[in-house]
Amino acid sequence: MIKASTYKVDPRGIEHRLLELSSRRSFFALYTSNSYPNTEKRYEIIFGWGAREVFTDHQVVSNTLSDGWKFGFLGYELRTQFESVTQENDALGQWPHAQFFTPKVAGVLHTDGTLEIWAQDAFAAEEAMREVMDKPKRLASGHTSLHFEPLETKDEYVANVNALKNHIQRGDIYEVNYC
Repeated sequence: MIKASTYKVDPRGIEHRLLELSSRRSFFALYTSNSYPNTEKRYEIIFGWGAREVFTDHQVVSNTLSDGWKFGFLGYELRTQFESVTQENDALGQWPHAQFFTPKVAGVLHTDGTLEIWAQDAFAAEEAMREVMDKPKRLASGHTSLHFEPLETKDEYVANVNALKNHIQRGDIYEVNYC
């Protein structure tokens, strides 16, 4: 990948701008340090967008990822590929167990406020830098309405938690994740 020019930028403005740009792309990853204090930290933000190549569950598990920029996620259900456990609960949604992509554009915001962007060629790198450096548009205000349905009733939840507590007290298990 070719690196575009580097710029000193306002980290808060860049993060907001990247979030704005993410809404127009099907593949976009933004990892932020949330200003976590760490003496080893070199980056405030790492990001990538556009997919030159997409990797599925099988490709991630079989180590076919090559060198270079990769962004993605590993789902909780992927553990069944590595541990002797079974997945007893129904999956929520149609998410893959893992998915990574090789970005068309990748970038980092260093802790000193320096922004670097890489792309396939010099023109694409400069175009991406211009797009990120544009002033953020004013986001439309409004309300989003979300409606969630519980998977179990309150009584079922309390009964399940009490059953788990009994297992812990008997020593059958010492730790459990239950949401």
